[in-house]
Amino acid sequence: MNQEKFDAIYGKLKKSGRREEVLRAFLNGYSDEEIANSLGIQQGTVRKQISNLCDDFEIKESSGSPKRTNLMALFIQYMPELIPGLSNINPASDFYIERPELENKCCEIIREPGSLLRIKASKQMGKTILLNKVLGQFEKEGYRTLNLDFGLLTDSTVRSDYSKFLKSFCLGVGRELGLENKLTWEDLLSPQWNSTNYFQDLLTGVTNPLVLALDKVDLIFEQEEPKIAHNFCELLRGWHENARRGDHVGQIWQKLRLVVVHSTDVYSYSSLDINFSPLANVGAKVELPELTPKQVQKLAQRYGLIWEDTQIKELMDLLGGNPYLVQNALRYISNHNVKLSRFLETAHTEAGIYSDHLREHLVNLRQDQELEQAFCKVIKSTQPVLLEPEKAFKLYSMGLVQLKGNKVILRCNLYRKYFKSAEFKNLQKFI
Repeated sequence: MNQEKFDAIYGKLKKSGRREEVLRAFLNGYSDEEIANSLGIQQGTVRKQISNLCDDFEIKESSGSPKRTNLMALFIQYMPELIPGLSNINPASDFYIERPELENKCCEIIREPGSLLRIKASKQMGKTILLNKVLGQFEKEGYRTLNLDFGLLTDSTVRSDYSKFLKSFCLGVGRELGLENKLTWEDLLSPQWNSTNYFQDLLTGVTNPLVLALDKVDLIFEQEEPKIAHNFCELLRGWHENARRGDHVGQIWQKLRLVVVHSTDVYSYSSLDINFSPLANVGAKVELPELTPKQVQKLAQRYGLIWEDTQIKELMDLLGGNPYLVQNALRYISNHNVKLSRFLETAHTEAGIYSDHLREHLVNLRQDQELEQAFCKVIKSTQPVLLEPEKAFKLYSMGLVQLKGNKVILRCNLYRKYFKSAEFKNLQKFI
């Protein structure tokens, strides 16, 4: 399918009302249950609508790739602006830029008996793509792997009740591993004990090591009750420490290799103290760096763009090495045959492809006047700026700044151009 045919099909779809609502919710990552509840329809209707959408776009179920995955991949290619957090999607392997040092470090950590790896970065830095790459490697090596997405496993009601959350966590792992439901829950004992007992029994029956990846753990941190995040992290810490025991129990827990994927923006939630780090000093941490010029050059080539070093520099002068921003730019330029000069002129405007992304940042800043003022100080300076630690960390968590020692500097010029635009009058009084 080419861009013209895609646009024609989508143009007809926009007239269908309810089906487009289901599509947008699906592209936003909502489960069938969440879509049904929000639209006031049955889950069976949601499944039928998504099936019809696949037929509309002539989606075929390929080997190892369900129709839903192929539908998402189609929108990643031709209309990525409809997909928030694009880096959380696993695109075709041809468009994955290898980072051998990072991948090898993750693999070395996971191979350690009883290990716990934390993959940490702000939104849209490619955490899930890296995770999928690493899990694929361990599948080849004969490990049992499981990628558990908390966004699909539970809804907000379950996540706000710690006991219910741990029950769903245990059941979800067992179901994904194809095991019979053997969960027993003693109400007189703590949720921590019950879930630990369940996992110890599960691991006893496992022959090969189990790599259990927990994606979108941020959903636990955003709960109003901070003890939920604290207790869950203490639970993971306890499992990690069990593997260090020099007895039979320790040998059982050495089979478990935990991978926790989370963003730095968990601390922007009001329920968590800026000085409280629920995963501090647990296991080993890997943080994702930005793409280098060579990596951007390689990615451009995969989109059929044969650029000189000067063109790569022009793009990165605006976007830095943010994987989400760069990938969107290259895809748009390639698919729409747009000149780089034209793209650079419009990228920061409402007519540009980042309008939704930039507007989301604007809305978030306007909700906190002190944070807004701090950010404006960063915008008007080309040198690192010293801010209050809390403000600096929140801006870093949002992906708007980079840390330079105790100071911060704007992450990329795209943000400076957008926020200094004349239409944002309320920001002008600070700039």
